[in-house]
Amino acid sequence: MFVLKKYFYPNFKKKMRRVFLSIFAIVLFWSCDNPKTDDAGKDGVSFDEVVEKEAADQEPKSANPKLDSLNLYLISDPNNVDALVARTKEYIRMKNLQYALADAIAAKEIDSNNVDVLLNWGEINYFFNKTRISRDAWTRCIKLDKENVDCRLKLAELYHIVEEYEKSLKMAREVTKIDGKNATAYLILGLDYRDGINDTSTALQYIQKAIDLQEDYFEAIEHAALLYTHMSSPLAEGYYDRMTMLQPDNYLVYYNRGIFYYNIEDWNNALESLTQASQLDPNNPEIYMTLGMVHLKIDALPEAEGLFTKAIEFSPSGANYRAYYSRGYANELQGDFSNAVSDYQQARQFNPTYEPAKIALQRLANQVSN
Repeated sequence: MFVLKKYFYPNFKKKMRRVFLSIFAIVLFWSCDNPKTDDAGKDGVSFDEVVEKEAADQEPKSANPKLDSLNLYLISDPNNVDALVARTKEYIRMKNLQYALADAIAAKEIDSNNVDVLLNWGEINYFFNKTRISRDAWTRCIKLDKENVDCRLKLAELYHIVEEYEKSLKMAREVTKIDGKNATAYLILGLDYRDGINDTSTALQYIQKAIDLQEDYFEAIEHAALLYTHMSSPLAEGYYDRMTMLQPDNYLVYYNRGIFYYNIEDWNNALESLTQASQLDPNNPEIYMTLGMVHLKIDALPEAEGLFTKAIEFSPSGANYRAYYSRGYANELQGDFSNAVSDYQQARQFNPTYEPAKIALQRLANQVSN
């Protein structure tokens, strides 16, 4: 699955099925002298699909029956590349990276020209931040399989992350020529135009194309919403509506929606969205910070002060210099200069280079001297 770094506004430039297989079913399926299957398997079905199809008809026997079935099969046939590839994928899905690496190494030693092996080899090295190895693995994969889409998508993603946008564009365009309905390729094209070329209009066209091809493509919908939020465009609202339908318990949807309403100075809707975000993630200091800013805008100063206090309480070690500064400002507006000075000083203690706190302290000092 395509995964890019998230770019949540305002830091703008910047997810297997569980299956079940009883031991009885495994013995039945693999009883014919441990036959090896090629990538297509019987009747054009892949190794993964065969295992999952058999597993889907069974009752659950353990926390991860698919992994159990692969383990059992590899005991009897430890050099089966298809099984090693499948288990590598499962370990990657489980975030068990050391085990995934061990299987990826074993599979590569057996068949270094297998495109699925190379796909996994690139992915596991990507997780370990060995991106040159990933690049080389996926490049070799494409040389071996001229029409391979998955390795091209991985390369496009990698080039985007390292900001080699022209190379990313090239890979994504090649995918659209092979598969004109590949939504992920169009999303990558959109993000390349957004981040590499700063062409928002073209970026939105490609991202919308991805959504048109896959109407529940959450990541594409999210990026469209964030772009329209950045533009303070009312079109953002419709994308947020769709996101709340797809992921009603995702606090970031409501948080970013609150930012959108903040940008267009719709304070009531901003408060509603941010309050929903705080209910879904009640220990998040950034939500309380933003809620506090909204209350400052509507001159609800005691409420703003309380929200900034919450932001401080939920920050690691209380070291949220922006929250201290903001609470200090709320105190200053209420005429509580003593607490304002204390908060500004705390902000400077946590970040001595924070210029707004320095200016605020000088401003209050001038008021006292006058």
